Amino acid sequence: MSEPIEAPAKGRPRPAATIERDGTVLKWLTENPGKTRAEIAAGTSIAGNEVYLSLYRLSRADPPAIVKSGAKWSVAGAAEHTPEHAAA
Repeated sequence: MSEPIEAPAKGRPRPAATIERDGTVLKWLTENPGKTRAEIAAGTSIAGNEVYLSLYRLSRADPPAIVKSGAKWSVAGAAEHTPEHAAA
């Protein structure tokens, strides 16, 4: 029998700067959960439109790396561990 053939990846590869930016946003959100897009942009010194794109990519990953609650973003699976919930 022949081995299954894997489908080639769709689209072009992401530039290294994009991958690094997404990693920076994810790391910052891990350390600072429950922040808005503007707070993330200010905290990471990344332009707001680039933060928006990173948040979009991270939220659409399989499985999602981050989740949104209202206007605030947190790392997936860590939403129940935010300081607001710890005090309850």
